Amino acid sequence: MLFTPKVVSFSVRFGMLEGLPIHVTNQNGQAPISSTNKPLAPQVRSNGIDVAQFTPPRRLRTDEIPQIVDDFRLAARIAIEAGFDGVEIHGAHGYLIDQFLKDQVNDRTDKYGGSLENWDSNPETLGIYLAESLKKYGILYCHMVEPRMKIIGEMHETARSLVPMRKAFKGTFIVAGGYNREDGNKALAENHT
Repeated sequence: MLFTPKVVSFSVRFGMLEGLPIHVTNQNGQAPISSTNKPLAPQVRSNGIDVAQFTPPRRLRTDEIPQIVDDFRLAARIAIEAGFDGVEIHGAHGYLIDQFLKDQVNDRTDKYGGSLENWDSNPETLGIYLAESLKKYGILYCHMVEPRMKIIGEMHETARSLVPMRKAFKGTFIVAGGYNREDGNKALAENHT
């Protein structure tokens, strides 16, 4: 019998990916929570016509952040108790965790902003730090997106690579980002994953 794991993914979302806003869903008409209160400027949507407007975020107070962390913990526990085999917490693409890691968004001056342990401008340095941190907690896998992917469906050439993060993590490393069969086989042959 083939084992097919059931994994649930959850996140809190607001922000931008490489300067491009991500759709925000407000609950009960409340402002989305964030590491900042800086509003996003209106952006022309991919159809070139419509303009997306964004509700200004509400910066989380320092005393609220431990409760948000506990909410993630509780949601993971509930998912496991409901029969899921694992939980993936999405921490990229403008989701809440990503906002705290990116200095383009995180303008905090408290303990949730500032040093490399909190966020960093250099994506490779930050990625290595995160990969090393994840392995300390027995995380089953690390899932990253190739730096050549700016937005869905558009790739660009870059000297950056996920190889340093792969070497730092040591466990199962899942990579996405514009692979076709030829690219995937080449990456495997060259030990890039």
